Amino acid sequence: MARVFGWRLPLALRTQLRFERRHPLSPRHWYLHYLGVEPRRQGRGLGGALMSPVLEQCDREGVPAYLEASSDRSRMLYERNGFTLSGTFDMPAKGPPVREMWREPSIAVT
Repeated sequence: MARVFGWRLPLALRTQLRFERRHPLSPRHWYLHYLGVEPRRQGRGLGGALMSPVLEQCDREGVPAYLEASSDRSRMLYERNGFTLSGTFDMPAKGPPVREMWREPSIAVT
């Protein structure tokens, strides 16, 4: 981590601790920690396609999911996939607001 963050390592560690403190206490849920699509390929359904297998498994197992959205654009993607805003917090050092999002499993009607 020291090689990656260099002199900003203390800030990176404070940021990680902030994420961990805010993480839901629900004993059983999926945490979608990182999801990204190369900016030139965004807007083509790739983000939803990347999430789809995990969300389908959540639905099959009846398990909720949690993630953090770092932009309004990603928040809208997650909302289209069943997530709702559950909170927000600001990143240290004037970083962007982070949107905490939760998704209850979908119940299939048979």
